Amino acid sequence: GDSKLFESVQGKVIKIIKDFDGNNYESDEDVLASYNIVKNSSYAMVKNNLVLKINNSIIDLNDLGYELLLSDEMIKSVSLLDSAFSKVITVENLTSFYAMNDKSAVIIYLAGFHNHTKQSLLLKIYEKYPNAEYLHFSDIDAGGFLIFNNLVEKTGIPFKPYRMNVDELKSNLNNLKRLTENDIKRLNKMKNDEKFSYFHDVISYMLENGVKLEQELLD
Repeated sequence: GDSKLFESVQGKVIKIIKDFDGNNYESDEDVLASYNIVKNSSYAMVKNNLVLKINNSIIDLNDLGYELLLSDEMIKSVSLLDSAFSKVITVENLTSFYAMNDKSAVIIYLAGFHNHTKQSLLLKIYEKYPNAEYLHFSDIDAGGFLIFNNLVEKTGIPFKPYRMNVDELKSNLNNLKRLTENDIKRLNKMKNDEKFSYFHDVISYMLENGVKLEQELLD
């Protein structure tokens, strides 16, 4: 409730989290974002398939034909009306969000670690549509794996990785990037951690071949 006060203790808070959290974050911003402390947390961007009632207005995203920005206050007042879709896909990268054109899915832009606004929207959707398939699409790197785990842990929604596997690496050989020393350190820590069991195969491949892949470079 006091950003100036927080700035005065931010360094200590980050150190405490790093000492006791157990994750190897790439940056101080990622440390804070994983605990929903972010500078810009007021909007969620969504497209496809949802039918929303906000006050007395009904918005069908398919009829709208564009992505929609929802603020904290809008999400609090949103009611979800019946609509037909089989999947909800969260996307880390904005370019990939715009490019994705799965007509069977609700698509939500995360911008890295999700925040309270996006979590509120996701939980509303999950409450009404618990039987949909929930997928997350991130970079195939240590940061992407960490974002996936954070999303599952903080929302309690049974997300599965989307296109974050060995086959995608093998299919995009011309777009792969080399692992940095920090990448290797983080992946070595993850490969024996049960929390990252979804990714153990792809982590082993990445370490053996020294590669990673940003999601916007996927064919």
